[in-house]
Amino acid sequence: MIAIKTLVSGRNNDFEYYKSSILLGDDIFSFMMIYPVEYLNEFDSIVTDVYKAFVANLDSNNSQNNNVSENKSTSNRRLQVATIEAREPGGYAPYPTNLILLGDYVEGKDYDFQYCKFLGENIINNKTIDDPITYNKVYHECGSINYPDFMLPGLVPDNGKNVDFISRDEQFHVNIGYSFNQVVEDFTAESYLNYLSSSSDIIYSKVEGKKLYVAQKSSENPDKIYLSCYLVDELVIFNFSLSFTSSYYHSHKDKIDSIFEEMDKTFSPVDQSYFVS
Repeated sequence: MIAIKTLVSGRNNDFEYYKSSILLGDDIFSFMMIYPVEYLNEFDSIVTDVYKAFVANLDSNNSQNNNVSENKSTSNRRLQVATIEAREPGGYAPYPTNLILLGDYVEGKDYDFQYCKFLGENIINNKTIDDPITYNKVYHECGSINYPDFMLPGLVPDNGKNVDFISRDEQFHVNIGYSFNQVVEDFTAESYLNYLSSSSDIIYSKVEGKKLYVAQKSSENPDKIYLSCYLVDELVIFNFSLSFTSSYYHSHKDKIDSIFEEMDKTFSPVDQSYFVS
């Protein structure tokens, strides 16, 4: 069924208004936002987010979902879908201010993803590492991977090569992404390990085929450690990493090791030919 969309915006005295209507068959779905002109810049991105959520929550039966508010806190036992946009360069957002909830996931439905998409039963929650852990999945240009559901999208880099997550207490960071080989000839996992060893304090390393596992200390903060997995292809390095202080790791060692194992098992990078023009 073809959807006909109309967008109307303008100014009435001291107020800005924005209205969107979508005609599906014999039904019209609409929403309107009205706000003072002096808040125009602040509301510009909010209007975009509301519009995306409005469109996404027209389900496959062409009716408006009634459970949108449920997606903000607790699982309704259905897969939820969300996206995130890079708005402000640099810095972490400890709460998902840039996360756009798009409602319940409908297989085969088109969603407006600018940056990446997240799927899970409980994308936003108040959980910590001390709670029972389940996993959501993130899809990004570099591939897909499961991540613990207590982690929230934080830093969104300008170059679009990574997805960063942060725990609510800001003690645990997760990053997935990719980079291009620009420094190592005869590129293999072993040669990349040699390259890392020349500039990093490596605590532990293991090579398994194209995969390189590394534990290393931060050069900026010796108390901070990174647990990383690199998949080394000829042109591209795909990776995911977990970082925290050494005391945090030892306090939660069993759970962190389990999280790393799950992420390693579900790490599914795209073929490197994707990046060859």
